[in-house]
Amino acid sequence: MKRIGILLILIIWSYGCAQNMDTIKRENLELKTKVSQLERRNRELENKLTTCSHLNEILKKEKSYNYRELDSLKSDVRSFLRKEIKEIELLSSKKVLMDYVGGEIIKRDFSQDKDVIYILYGKKFKTGDEIRGVKGYFAGPTRFQLKIFRPIDKKYVCVGQTQIFSVSGKGIKFIPLSSKIVLTNGDVIGFYFPDVSNLFFDKKTGTFGRISGLVKIGEKIPIDSEGNLSVSIGVMGYFQ
Repeated sequence: MKRIGILLILIIWSYGCAQNMDTIKRENLELKTKVSQLERRNRELENKLTTCSHLNEILKKEKSYNYRELDSLKSDVRSFLRKEIKEIELLSSKKVLMDYVGGEIIKRDFSQDKDVIYILYGKKFKTGDEIRGVKGYFAGPTRFQLKIFRPIDKKYVCVGQTQIFSVSGKGIKFIPLSSKIVLTNGDVIGFYFPDVSNLFFDKKTGTFGRISGLVKIGEKIPIDSEGNLSVSIGVMGYFQ
């Protein structure tokens, strides 16, 4: 009986071991399958990472290239604009294209005056008008200064002036400005002659006024809307 009992125990134990072995084998197979799947997923991720790194390098190169291209384009545009602006400035400095505002440039009865300002009351300039030079008919050498007057509180206030220009010889002369003067609505112009004017003019025939003596920046003069002189001088530029 003892032998039979022991034999039954061994049979039962062997069956239990066989069951455990099957379970272990099955679990081991499942683990191998999961490991295989994880390894495959890992390879996929590594491949994607490699691809992303490659794309990142390409984007860096493209970005650097685009920056270089943009800088080159900016430089080309600036060079083109500078060239065009220079050509426009050269073209706009040609007298033949400019407008003239002032007295008719002709020989007149009088030419001798001294320490005087001739003010062109008959022309009220507009905002944006540009003066590029002065044209006049001179009877001989002289010096003059262009002045800008602006209406403020029912007076004309001297708000700007050029250097004093020297005119050599006689005849019709054009004196270009080193830089343009941009005017404001209502401005009028004046020409100051500290010495003998040697400028042709007629009395009681035009819209120029006459004031004796120097008017400095900030000083005021009365508003005279008529004037009574025709003077052979004016400004050239671009006017509305």
